[in-house]
Amino acid sequence: MSIFPDDLFERANLKIVKPDEINSEDYPPAVWDPSPNYTENRPYTTRIVIHVTQGSFAGSVSWLKNPESNASAHYVIRSSDGYIVQLVREKDKAWHARCWNNFTLGIEHEGYIEDPNRWFTPVMYLESAKLVRNMVNRWTIPVDSNHIIGHNFWQQPQWPVVRQEWDFATYDPISTYPTSCNNHTDPGSGWNWSYYLSLIRSNQVPPKVISVVPESGARNFLAYKSVVINFSVPMDKASVETNLIITPADTMTFIWSSDQRTLEIKPNKFWEFSTTYTIKIDTGAKSVFGLKIDGDGDGVPGDPYYIEFTTTAPDIYPPIVEKGYPTGESVSIYAEMKFVFNEPIESASLASRVKLVDENDQTISITGGKHVIKNDKSIVTFKPSSPLSNDKIYKVKFWAGLKDLFGNATTSDYVFVFKTESGIFYRGNVIDSFETIGSWWKPTQSGSTTGIDTSVTNFVISGEKKISASNSGKLIYKFTGEIGGVVRVYNSSKPTVSDASGDIGLWVYGDLSGNQLEFWFYNPNNYIVNLGPVNWYGWRFISFPISSVPGSSKQFHSIVIRQSQAADKEGEIYFDDLQVGGRITAVADNTLPLEFSLEQNYPNPFNSSTLIRFSLPQRMYVKLYVYDVLGRFIASVVDEELEAGIHTVKFEAEDLPSGVYFYRIEAGQFLKVRKMVLVK
Repeated sequence: MSIFPDDLFERANLKIVKPDEINSEDYPPAVWDPSPNYTENRPYTTRIVIHVTQGSFAGSVSWLKNPESNASAHYVIRSSDGYIVQLVREKDKAWHARCWNNFTLGIEHEGYIEDPNRWFTPVMYLESAKLVRNMVNRWTIPVDSNHIIGHNFWQQPQWPVVRQEWDFATYDPISTYPTSCNNHTDPGSGWNWSYYLSLIRSNQVPPKVISVVPESGARNFLAYKSVVINFSVPMDKASVETNLIITPADTMTFIWSSDQRTLEIKPNKFWEFSTTYTIKIDTGAKSVFGLKIDGDGDGVPGDPYYIEFTTTAPDIYPPIVEKGYPTGESVSIYAEMKFVFNEPIESASLASRVKLVDENDQTISITGGKHVIKNDKSIVTFKPSSPLSNDKIYKVKFWAGLKDLFGNATTSDYVFVFKTESGIFYRGNVIDSFETIGSWWKPTQSGSTTGIDTSVTNFVISGEKKISASNSGKLIYKFTGEIGGVVRVYNSSKPTVSDASGDIGLWVYGDLSGNQLEFWFYNPNNYIVNLGPVNWYGWRFISFPISSVPGSSKQFHSIVIRQSQAADKEGEIYFDDLQVGGRITAVADNTLPLEFSLEQNYPNPFNSSTLIRFSLPQRMYVKLYVYDVLGRFIASVVDEELEAGIHTVKFEAEDLPSGVYFYRIEAGQFLKVRKMVLVK
């Protein structure tokens, strides 16, 4: 007998919530959270409408439960985890699609149509598909794009035909505004209808393995690598893991993709060397829709799947550098560093073992360090915090102690010596600054482009890297074969160039791929200039004498990357400031200037440091000062007597905030001020 009175909860104004008041009676995985905004007993059920909330999950649920909103939906699904709330019973009419409410069920999905990649998550697609699959089975709704529709269905090309079917014809006649009673545009063009409908249909086909790495029967499988299995449909994770048997037994971590189609089996340490493993996925493994695995792929569920592979012999050798940059002579002062090792490196061993020093062994500050593992190789990249100095020797050092994943350590230092170019860059007349896409075509628009992965290869304007201003052209490419690929970036404006302009050139941010860089001209036939392999990393000015192109009428029309054998099959290259008359001239060749000048700093905008060049026709005392926008003195760059000639000085701005600054030169009667922009 209870010591509490029977009406204790009533006295405290508390309510006992029963289980059937928490869980949805229509779809048990959903949580029942009723809205007052509905009409009892919807007359018909012929279609399902997909919505996007244009707001947060919590805010949308609250609004759809607010009587003042005069709106609701049957279900709302959260983006992050697929959590489902039911607001209106399916038999009743939710207020979600105006005159379509009489014959439709409505599902709201958290998010914004302007940002589908962020909000339309695999788990939300999956949980929505499971809900819809359940609904169409109970309400006998066809699984097609005319019955599972968006709120924007009135905008679709089939709308004039489908609206003549009895449900639309009855409740949304031709007279409605403007071509429908609805004017909403969700779920927008970012909703992946083909993927979504395929998920809804997935319970009709048993799951099978569509690919696996390594392939069954593989030899020399690297002992640190994961086995990756791709399934045809989303899988029930618990059933797969319970029915997965590894022989000989080992300890593993299971990592699933967000759409539950890909399983990574990661050894907690390493697979044993020189060992043959068998992985069996037994018949109890099933899809999220409950169908058992079709192990042999014959379309009949209920048989196991097997994979067998053998690992490599023990690795006893330390990592070595396969290729690296910079090395050698005439390295650009804007060069960056990239080194590729023959195997993955232990990241912890890399820390504090990489150094850039000058010819006096003084440390040069570096930034932007990255270590990535790609194609079973470690790639280490970084860059100087500011441009290097001309005509100087530098060294990149990897100190001994670098380890691979098996603990094999280098016993001596790797040292790479290089010397920067002695010449100074003179900016010419810029034809294209790559601030906008302008007349440039994407590679896939050109008939000359061949042998590429069209899903990857692209040309865009990007603010990620630039030599001046705000943007540059970014070429992303991937070749599909071993040789013969061509990526052409065509300029339909075909700017005319003449011998009198000197050289044609542009700044190229190389990727150290080893593929060939080409300029293409019309003269009036097509004329190709091979500028050699892209064997550098970072910014470098590449130019070519226009006079070397035969003919009298010349037009520049394309930048081309041509695949070389044994070169990288994919990469990213940036282009900036296509120009005529630009050149790098050796200091020793400079003649005395005839007049005073103060040139625009380069690069501009800049980060941390920039170069300022000025000319003196005679020996002169020079003051070059920097001021902020309020005219306050910031720094003295030059305050001394200088010889006649062309001078380049570096302005360091590491301690200054981003903003607009002015630099002013005073040399005798010569005064001039220019503006520069610091961006951090």
